[in-house]
Parts: sequence; C-alpha cells; structure tokens
Amino acid sequence: MSPTVSIIIPTYNRAQFIGQTIDSVLAQTFTDYEIIVVDDASTDDTAQVLAGYGDRIRVITLETNTGPSLTRNTALQEARGELIAFLDSDDLWYPIMLATTVAHLKKNPATDMVGAAWDVIDESGQPIRPANKPSNFQPAVQADFLRAIAVGNFLLPLSLLIRRKCFDCCGGFDPTLRASVDWDLFVRLAAHNHKLDLIDVPVARYRRHRASITGDPQRMEQASRQLLEKLFSNEALAPRLAGLKEYAYMKMYLAVAKFCHEAGLETERRNFVQMAERLYPKAPKNKELNLRLLSALFLLPETEHFRRIVITSVPEQVLFYYWRRGKQLLRDKQFKIMYERLKLRNVLSLALGVRDAFWRRLRRQKEVEQK
Repeated sequence: MSPTVSIIIPTYNRAQFIGQTIDSVLAQTFTDYEIIVVDDASTDDTAQVLAGYGDRIRVITLETNTGPSLTRNTALQEARGELIAFLDSDDLWYPIMLATTVAHLKKNPATDMVGAAWDVIDESGQPIRPANKPSNFQPAVQADFLRAIAVGNFLLPLSLLIRRKCFDCCGGFDPTLRASVDWDLFVRLAAHNHKLDLIDVPVARYRRHRASITGDPQRMEQASRQLLEKLFSNEALAPRLAGLKEYAYMKMYLAVAKFCHEAGLETERRNFVQMAERLYPKAPKNKELNLRLLSALFLLPETEHFRRIVITSVPEQVLFYYWRRGKQLLRDKQFKIMYERLKLRNVLSLALGVRDAFWRRLRRQKEVEQK
C-alpha cells in the first residue's frame, strides 16, 4: 500500500547533520510516510550514517555529483505518495510538521499546496530569529500568486507540502540551475495557477551556515540573478509580469544586502543597496510594491536617502496609520515595543514621510478649493 506522504531528502557531504534531519522526520506524530534519501556522491561519512537507519529509509546513491535539481528529480520518480515534502539534509522538522500540513490539505481539497512557518537556527542549532509569518503574503498570493512570487521568494521547501499532481503539469526541478531551484519551481507552480495556502504554525527549523547559499551572499546574488534572467526572458509570462522586472531585481539586491549585513560584510551590503537604488528611477510607480521595498529598507542601516525616495510613493493612509500607532505607543510608554517594531533609525524617515504626505494632501485640498 502506498504511503500518504513521500519525504525527499537530497544530501551531499552532510554527515554532520543528516542524522539529526532524519531523526526529526522519524519523530513525526503523523506516521504514514516514506523517506527517500538521495546521496549525491558524497565523499564524507554520509553513507555510513545512512546505513545505520536500515530499512526505515530508502537510500538512492548516485555515482557522480549531479546537483540539487537532479537529485530531487530522481527521488520524485521513485516517490509513491500522493503528497510530496522536501527537507534538506541540514534542516529539521518539528514533530507536528506532517500532521499540521496533511490535515490542512485534507480539509481544503481545492488547495494544491500549503506552506507553514519556520524558525532560523545557526550551525550549532541555536536560534537566530523566531518564526516568520507566511500569512502576511496570503493577500498577495490570493490576488496573483505569480506576481507575488516573481518579486521575491517567500517560501522554503522544508515547510511546504505539495500534491503530487502539481509536478505532473509543471515538471520537476530545472537541472540547468545550480541554485535557486526552489524559487524556480514555485514560479512555475504559480504560472500553472496552483493554489497555495499559508499558515503561521512553525513546523520546521532552517539551518543557516557558511556552506548553505544564504551563508554566502555573493553566491546567493548570482543564483537569484540567473533565476530572474530566466523568468523575465519568458515571453509567455511577459504579459502577466508587466512592470515587475525592476522591483524584482531591487528586492533581490536588498535581500542580499540584508544577508551581507548579518554576515558583517558592510562594504558588500552598501554595494547591493546602491545597485537597488540605481534601478528605482526606471521602475513604474506601484504603491504596493513600494511599501514592500520600504519594509526591506527599514531592515538596513544607511538607507535614509533611498527610503525618502520610496516613501513618497507609499499610500498616505499607511504612513498615517504607522504614525498614529507610534504616538499611541509613546502615550502608553511602550518604548520597548516601539523600538522593536519601528527601530529608532526609522523614526526620522517615517516622520519625514508623514510630513511629505501631509503637504501633498494639503496641496490637493487647495487645488480642489481653487477649482
């Protein structure tokens, strides 16, 4: 009898982490699954670690290193489950991962895939930051999944559960890409109009270390650029992606700048911010995307000039909401919350933005009165 879920774990020289990864799967409260591990010609002790699990896992060993796409595609061909989950060999699941996501898909038969929240940990397993809130992207996904994911990847495979039928129409992972293969898959799933639900339950722990792509900002930028070049050269998708190219590149540069900042690479961080700022004059005016840019800029130091430019295109009601919220926090003496949510370096930019919005509104009122 076929299992409900096929769990695909590609690995290459991860003897240090692969045991923890498999143990986190074996600890699941939902147990109707199979584990398929594809060893991409590891040269360390990965094979010995895998052998210790016996028949609890299926191991496919490749003779030559093929990269992340072909290893996952190999496992997809062998998978027997109607639902597919992916877990990299250095990441971990909480015991509720499968129970949570399987229940959601059973309750929502029209949904093709569900994504949950994840925590970020360092190489030793210590927390770097708490779980994100995927549901923040749900309105954009419901409006247009393709346009939402084209501007920036907000999903990770480790917290997703996908129906097998999705791969029948959009194929597997692109073997011509050595990185950003997940983002590329999500774009194609969106292009085929598959329905995604996002929930805020933390189900996984994403490990960031130097060997991972997010631990190497330069490699991350190269991979993201390759994906964006492929995406925006697709003539069939051009009408659906109109007006997004500059924003997609700006968001990518700011995302890489954020990782540079976290890695202490301040010179590289400034360079990527400058690359994003140079693109802004070419971008069509879009209030929603400008707000997303502003959110990214608030996470980076020394971006006051760029913020001032972007903030003039943010809806006035949004600026005034944050201003009123800040004043309320001050009245309630909630200084800690205000610092955590706004950050002191952003208060000046916000104040200037509110001032500009106020004068724009005043000028419009005078123009109406004169007419």
